[in-house]
Amino acid sequence: MRIPFWRTRTTRLAALVLGALAATGATCKVRITTGTLAADGASFGACAFDLVGTWRRIELFTDTSGVTHSQEITWTFATNGEAALSTVTRNLNAGLSETTVRRAHYRAGGGEVVIDFEGPEASTVVLPWRIDCSTGGSRLLLGTRPYDRVA
Repeated sequence: MRIPFWRTRTTRLAALVLGALAATGATCKVRITTGTLAADGASFGACAFDLVGTWRRIELFTDTSGVTHSQEITWTFATNGEAALSTVTRNLNAGLSETTVRRAHYRAGGGEVVIDFEGPEASTVVLPWRIDCSTGGSRLLLGTRPYDRVA
């Protein structure tokens, strides 16, 4: 016996999500694929589609001379539109590290975040962003890079 498509759990979840978003008048992009729900700028259920918070990624790499480095990149987006980008670069062989912090203001909408950096190296960066809800809202995709929610 074949089950009608509207009776599958995934189809019911998709209809529920789209109905809830429509009822709230939310304007956001929603993409539903097998096992994944991703969106930007809205919230539904246990997954918060909010950019506000602290997000981190750590990269490990070995340079051409065989020295192992790590780079810890942390973005903090506050509710008042302020942002900070903190980068900690470590030479794991020598035990040395360097930290830089860049202050900025941001605004998000339409799947993009505009970041206006302050100070002597002032610049503006526009990046696509979304929250991957298959991780329970704990993964930010900023540009092409994933960041894990810290707070």
